[in-house]
Amino acid sequence: MMAPSASTIVNNTGSAPKAWFKTRIKIPTITQNLQKMEWVLPSYTDDTREQFLERRDRIFEELAREFGNP
Repeated sequence: MMAPSASTIVNNTGSAPKAWFKTRIKIPTITQNLQKMEWVLPSYTDDTREQFLERRDRIFEELAREFGNP
């Protein structure tokens, strides 16, 4: 994928949007933090599939109570 051209980045006032610069500055920090995180999937920490499904069901029930069941 090619980088966007200058004409794509520049808005109709002739300058790049401020939000673009804010996002661009934060992305390296975000990716560094993600690399430092330990990624552990809940399905791998439970002893059995049944335990995982029970925990998942509890979480969904809590969410349904908190936000209302549609």
